[in-house]
This record gives sequence, structure tokens and C-alpha cells, in this order.
Amino acid sequence: MARAEKILSGCSVIFCVLILSSNGVAGNLRVGSLEIYPYVSVSAGYTDNVYLTGNDEVSDSFFLISPGVKLVLPMGKHSFNLDYTVDHYAYREQDEADRTIHNATGVLDLNPWKRLNIQIRDTFIRGEDPPDFEGGETSPFIWNSPSIHALYDITSRLALGVGVEYASKQYDHSVDQIDDYDENGLSGQLYAKVLPKTSLVVFYEYRDRDYDERRLDDNSSNRLEGGVTWEIGAKSVGTIRVGYMETEYDGLDRTDEALSYFINLTHQLRPKTFVSVEGVREILDTSQADRNLVFSNDYVSTQIAGSLSHRYRKSTGRLRVAYIQDDYLHDDIAAGEKRKDNLFRVEFGIDHALRRWLSFGGSYRYTNLDSNFEREEYEENVFLVYVSLIP
Repeated sequence: MARAEKILSGCSVIFCVLILSSNGVAGNLRVGSLEIYPYVSVSAGYTDNVYLTGNDEVSDSFFLISPGVKLVLPMGKHSFNLDYTVDHYAYREQDEADRTIHNATGVLDLNPWKRLNIQIRDTFIRGEDPPDFEGGETSPFIWNSPSIHALYDITSRLALGVGVEYASKQYDHSVDQIDDYDENGLSGQLYAKVLPKTSLVVFYEYRDRDYDERRLDDNSSNRLEGGVTWEIGAKSVGTIRVGYMETEYDGLDRTDEALSYFINLTHQLRPKTFVSVEGVREILDTSQADRNLVFSNDYVSTQIAGSLSHRYRKSTGRLRVAYIQDDYLHDDIAAGEKRKDNLFRVEFGIDHALRRWLSFGGSYRYTNLDSNFEREEYEENVFLVYVSLIP
């Protein structure tokens, strides 16, 4: 798309959103019991490092246009929800970085008996990985993950959960298909209530991943964790688990091990102030498609993030800080040493509700990746303003 056409297209969508808002159109529809909630968000942004490079950074402005629709179908004790969003990035000058991401999630909640809940979920993404350098191209892919999870209350103090999952990722371009895989997973959770709103939990997960081309990287993993979960009203909800994870690579005759954890906490400090903490530590596989050198095929990723939000009248301020440490478990073939990355990210923004269904706001995000492999390091500053028409 030519530069003038992109600017005109983005401005046209913003204009349409403002016209709809001025007429008071919230857009909620009903067809029988089916509730339909269309929405759209239009953002204008600027980044000083489009391709996340350490040298010769390229800056550009862009539009992010995100229409979507949410469907809600109550069915007595059961319910069905579908959320579909399209994110289209249109850069002012860097056409090769333009990309479109389709994201759909469907959830069917079933309660056939008082003590049994079954959730059937499918998440589908038709996306594009951004290019790594100026003049490159995006990497289109399809990712799909259906799953079934069931939770059964054995007694008033004991509950058992089981899950079956499948995931598949397939790239369009042959050069990227080295990362194509299929993965099957099984999981189980045992909950033992020790207080009215607090339970001890034991979690186990097994995954088996098969790559279409990276045969030596086919692997299976086991993860066992124990911890506590609670839901003390609306003020405090959380889960903390700590344990152990191992990944076995049959083709390499090797097993890698690591401490693992999972953290998900939300707490209401004051009536309009909330704080949350999220974290995970696990063994992940390395992408090979965009590498000229062969890195370790797996790494331990330690992630922790904290968020703070405060609402004042019709405005909400939010702050998020995240830290990720990726420790590659084996030497890079060319460099003869293990790679280690440390990523720090901070983001803050303000949202303001003009109407119940109309809001606007802005944000700033800073990212810094520090690595012992200098060619992997980069910094990025992103500024964003938006207007949203929501259900």
C-alpha cells in the first residue's frame, strides 16, 4: 500500500469510529438468545526500532487497526463464547513490516452435573512473524490449539482436574517450515481444600512435540509442581506452584532439567487500585528458522511481570514491568559458548472513558534486550495513542 493510501485508510477508520460514537452507537445486537458485541480499536503509533536490531535502527510510524466481534450464547447451565479479532499493522514507510493477525477463541462450558464442569476450547491464530531486518519479509503461519479440560468435585474438600490438549504450528514459507510442529499434551490437577477459600494443589503435565523437519529436536517433557491456590472474594485471587521440569530429546540422547514455577496473583489494594503478578519458569525450544548460526536447541526461560492499575473517575492509569531471563542450555556451535539473554520491559499508559462504550488513551513502552551475544542486543521505544468503540 502506498504511503498516502495508508494514511488515508487509517484516518478514514478513525473518522468512522468518531462518527459512530457521536451518534451514540454502541453496537450490541441480539438474535434470540445469542448476544453479539462488535468492537473496533484504531491506534496510531511510533517505534524507533521497527526490526529490533542493535545497529542501524529504522524508525517509523504506523497504524494498528483492530476490529472484532464477541458472541455470547447462554444455554441454561451451559454457555458458549466466541471472540474473534483482526490486528492489522500498516507502517508509513516500511511496507515489508506490514502484517495482519487473525485471532479466534471459542469456549464451550458444560455443567452436566452439579460437581462436574467441562470446558472445550479452541484457539486459532492466522498470523505473521515480523521481519528481522530492513528489506526482509514476514513469516505467515497458522497456529491451532484445541483442548478439553474437566474438573470434578470428588468431595467438598477434594477435587480432580484432567486435560487433553493438541497444538500445531505450520508456516507458509519453506525457509520457515523447519519450525513446524505438532504437540500432544496431558495434564492433571489435584486440589485439597485446607480453608474455605484456599486449597493445596498438585499439578502434572506431559507434552510430546514432533517437528516436521527438525527430527533431532523431537522431544517429550514432564512437569510436576505443587503449591497453593486461593480465591478470597474479589480482593485476592491467586495460584503459586513450584516444581521440576525435564525435557528428553530422543534423537540427541539427552535430557535437560530445570526448576519450574507458575505464579498468577491479583489483589485489590484499595477500592479502585489493583496489583497483579504473573510469572513462569520452563524449558522452551529454540526457533531455528531465523538463525544463521545453530544455537542450543532449548533454553530455560524465567519470566516475571507485575502490573499496577488505578482508576480515578473515568480515567485509569496502568503500569507494567516485566523481566525475562533466557539461559540457553548448550553451546552455540559457531561461538563455542552458551547464550544468555536478559530482557527488561516497562510500559505505562492512561485510558479515559468518554462513554460507557467509547474510550481513548495512550501509552509508552520501553524494551531493552541485553545479551552476551552482542548481535542479539537491541532497544526499542514505542509510543501509541488509540480510540476504541467497545461493547
